[in-house]
Amino acid sequence: MTGTDEPSVAARERRDLPVEAPWLLTARVTIPERVHGYLRRPQLLRRCQPLDRRLTVFHAPCGFGKTTLLTDVCHRERARGVLTAWLRLDESDSLDTLAAYIEFALGHAGLDTSRECSAVRHPSQMIDHSAHAALWRMGLVMRVIENYRMPCLIALDEVERLVHPEQIRLIDFLLRRAPRNLHLTMTMRNSPPGLDLASAVIDGRGKILHVDDLRFAKPEIALFFGGQLSRLELAEMTERTEGWPAALRLRLNMKTRAATSANGGQSPGAGSLQGYAGIATRSISSRIRRDLKDEERDYLLDVSLFDAIELEMVEEVLSETHSKWGVGALAKLKGLVQPVDASGESGGSGKAGGRDALRLHPLVREYCAARRAQEAPERFQMLHGRIARAMAHRHRLGSALRHAAESGDHALVGEILEGAGGVRLWSTYGMEQLLSVDRLLTTKVIENFPRLAFLRCAALMARSEQQRAFELYMAVHKQTRGFRRDRDGGDDRALRVDSVLVQSTWLVFGCQPLGSDILKKTLTDAGELAADGQIDPAARGLLYAILCAVDCQRARFESSHWLGTQAKQCFALTNARYGSVFVDFLLGMVAMAEGRINDAAQSFARRNPALISRVLIAELYLERNQLKSHRRAKSDPIVPLRIAEKGLDVHAAAYGVATELAFERSGVNSALEVLEDALDFAATNGLPSLVRHLSALRVSYLVIGGRVEQATRLWREAELPECEAEQIDMDRQSWREAESVCCARIRLLAAQGEFAAARCLAERLREVARARGLMRTQMRCVALWMSAEYRAGNMNAAASRLLEFLRLLRKADYARPLVREREVTVNLLRRLAGTALSPDLRASAESILKQLCPENPAKAERSSSPYTVRELEVLKRVERGLSDKQIARRVGLTEHGVRYHLKNVFRKIGADNRMDAVRRARALGIIVER
Repeated sequence: MTGTDEPSVAARERRDLPVEAPWLLTARVTIPERVHGYLRRPQLLRRCQPLDRRLTVFHAPCGFGKTTLLTDVCHRERARGVLTAWLRLDESDSLDTLAAYIEFALGHAGLDTSRECSAVRHPSQMIDHSAHAALWRMGLVMRVIENYRMPCLIALDEVERLVHPEQIRLIDFLLRRAPRNLHLTMTMRNSPPGLDLASAVIDGRGKILHVDDLRFAKPEIALFFGGQLSRLELAEMTERTEGWPAALRLRLNMKTRAATSANGGQSPGAGSLQGYAGIATRSISSRIRRDLKDEERDYLLDVSLFDAIELEMVEEVLSETHSKWGVGALAKLKGLVQPVDASGESGGSGKAGGRDALRLHPLVREYCAARRAQEAPERFQMLHGRIARAMAHRHRLGSALRHAAESGDHALVGEILEGAGGVRLWSTYGMEQLLSVDRLLTTKVIENFPRLAFLRCAALMARSEQQRAFELYMAVHKQTRGFRRDRDGGDDRALRVDSVLVQSTWLVFGCQPLGSDILKKTLTDAGELAADGQIDPAARGLLYAILCAVDCQRARFESSHWLGTQAKQCFALTNARYGSVFVDFLLGMVAMAEGRINDAAQSFARRNPALISRVLIAELYLERNQLKSHRRAKSDPIVPLRIAEKGLDVHAAAYGVATELAFERSGVNSALEVLEDALDFAATNGLPSLVRHLSALRVSYLVIGGRVEQATRLWREAELPECEAEQIDMDRQSWREAESVCCARIRLLAAQGEFAAARCLAERLREVARARGLMRTQMRCVALWMSAEYRAGNMNAAASRLLEFLRLLRKADYARPLVREREVTVNLLRRLAGTALSPDLRASAESILKQLCPENPAKAERSSSPYTVRELEVLKRVERGLSDKQIARRVGLTEHGVRYHLKNVFRKIGADNRMDAVRRARALGIIVER
């Protein structure tokens, strides 16, 4: 009696079942075959042991694989020899029909009830059609099961279809009165009203598996797709489907279809993919229509337009009577409606913005939103407009703008952006938000809201499209009569403020020289507006921040500190976090220039955006000659250089670090390639201050590479200043420009043998750097001055400059300038080794020597020189006046090999020819004059 797929003959003969086709009768009581491609889930199946308890329920909405799982469980139990009956329920069944079907299912499974029930007529043949007859007959069936003694399993599929009280009464009868060896397992989307499942669970006789039990975990999703998903694809699939089996099946079908078409040499095309999307749509549609009433479905289509279903906002936006259907509709979709936490992720506390919130499954939401747009396009746009205003009222700018765009109302987009502050919104929402908002600025929006053109200008500048930004700025100047007349109903004063903000930003980005007449007028206007207490705090904060940035560039650090403090006070009034971050970056760069290393590091490390922070931290660590250890502890700090929010300082820092690392890794040519690309970028985008800074850096590296004549030509071609006063002037150029120009000039003069001019410029630069508090510039200047004196043969003067640097090093450990002059520094430190030094200076000297020569002392003596043994052999024979052919014969090289080594010597020593190399080598002590 372990079962057969056909009911006994006696059972078929004595039942008066509904008049249906024989196949349909049998189909309802036959365990379905496993679906093609079914993934067995052993961990879940181990939890589904229906013989361990009276009742097992799979409770979840559509598409969670309840029937599929129940099918697998039934096949497993039947294979174990358990008598397993299956019945798919139907709402049209009357009480007596339902009872007859249960008996029929048991008979189909192999249980013979003919002996007990043969004397009982079918309820349709009885005069008394009350429920008692059906229940009495069901009691006889239970007696047969009890007498069977072996475990018996009845699987009831789609229990939510039972809607009549008498149907519920019969199922409840089975739960309460069934013999001990009868076990029930059910699938349901919703628990029918009146069916008591709780009692069985509470007293330990029942177990309910909910949505979270049936949802696919990430490893199961990977197995479902045969392990063919990449890590990124798996993460996207998990997020997109949320483990919903129906969604996974649809995605797998689409993927399989696309792969099959590709293998057959045919593209799946948009039509076929749309066809599968249509299958998904029809699947979701049929399930929603089945589970929800018309009013509930209508409510669901409306709320699908919300980012998150916050009940307070939903009531505010809908403000219609049908919102009362919401609770019922959402409850019926349990599992496809998730709580949303404050960060917008599912499975959290159910709060968004401090309020209760829910979120529809992405596929359900897409389907419902599309249906709303198709069925009622006017309502679709109206609701998006209402949601946009509600979001703007709650200061959720991104969401407000997305909904405004969906509404198709250009005026609403403009109103929201102006209300958020236009170009000023950067200080509150950040550059990423500003760039995102820029995509919504259509030509029509800008024409109707001239102030928003400044927002587009800011976005163009952030993308380094300075020329387009300037052209748009001048177009608005013409449209608004010189920034005096805003649109009808606009704000003329705000228009002027925004125009000054944008014009001032050009200064920060290095689009105008600091000494230009435009600068003077712009700074005057910005100062007057910043001091005007009637202007809103966000605008005043930005004006103070821009003034702070300009004074930072001009090395007016005391003034910049005051302006930065004023800016942060204004930003605090409006919660403008990004404005405060910008000021902190400015003050961090001041700390770096002044040599306050800890202040600079803390400012950069704790601030966002992370890309800019990494660039500035990299520059700081490189200047301290600690970048390698920092990169071992952290991720590589060198990032793409063309990033948003990049002013002159950030660009200069990024290219400076990239160039030096390229030089350290691959030599001068590699460094020059980085600078060539950087110069092309700066020139193309109209950044004259950056062009000047990079040109000076290029001169320095040409000199380091021994290309003195080329460096001299470049100085003239780049129109770098010949006058010493112009080179040092920090009122008409940024301190970074002055630093790079003066350092390049000192290096070039020394290479040309003009040591007196190099000494004079270095002395003047040191005085200005001291007066302005530029510790970094002062240390770079002293190191170059030391090198120039050494190459001039003035050893005592060179040693004095080294001692001066070591004293400065006690205040700021910017050791990199000595590393750049490694050869000179090592030789001078060894000369100082036998002299009387204070303990502090001796400690500093030993620390620098250890950095330059990290090996043990004996090995350091042999390898402190950057020249190889072969290079030194060649150089010594050049000093004796031998030809390449003679040298080759004596050291065992080819003439080509001699020239190769000699070329390396020229590059390292900075020489142009053989005699210059010998002269420099004697000055550096590399070879001793006979």
